[in-house]
Amino acid sequence: MVNSVQESRVPSGTATSPDGWTFGLGMSPHRVFPIGSLVSLTDDEDVVRLAQVETHQLLPDGQMQAAGRMLGALGRDGLDDSAMEVFGSATVAEADPKMIDRLNSGAGATLEIGSMAAGPDLPAQLMPRRLNRHTFWCGQSGSGKTYALGVLLEEVLLHTELPLIIFDPNGDFVRLADLREDAPPSARTNCDSGIFGFFGREANRVMISGFGSLVSS
Repeated sequence: MVNSVQESRVPSGTATSPDGWTFGLGMSPHRVFPIGSLVSLTDDEDVVRLAQVETHQLLPDGQMQAAGRMLGALGRDGLDDSAMEVFGSATVAEADPKMIDRLNSGAGATLEIGSMAAGPDLPAQLMPRRLNRHTFWCGQSGSGKTYALGVLLEEVLLHTELPLIIFDPNGDFVRLADLREDAPPSARTNCDSGIFGFFGREANRVMISGFGSLVSS
């Protein structure tokens, strides 16, 4: 679907969607939207849609084009992903923090794990309801996989009621329940009220264990 959008040339600074689900975007060398970035597309009727850039292509005439998928139209109640309509031309801009906040709110993405690569003021948030599926966490050695996973585990503990079993043979998360001295009052209140439960065999929400101790129990 995305490749079909890229086959035709799109004027620089504009976007078009032949099917309402994918889009093509013409870019100038001075304004390139990185792969993975979120953009807003405003058509002639002032309908604002959010989309995500997924691919780049350099045309024979030297113009750079991007393509990606539509996420939905922005309305008063957040993002409406049922309002997928074809449009011939739309102006393109970077999605601002308020737009991304409405996107996250509409999708139920409440677990903040950092910032998006497209901008340090754009929060990267995950949907807790999707954590019931398999997730592949990958990266080069030293790239921050363990730290990032620790941030996610903290968010899950503080902002959901999901139980956790952590297989931790390297002992990376044994201090997960310890609070920093500069922790905000809300975190201390959650800890004091028992949100972390007990650690070990009698855990009601969390079990952290190496493989050997877990198997022997």
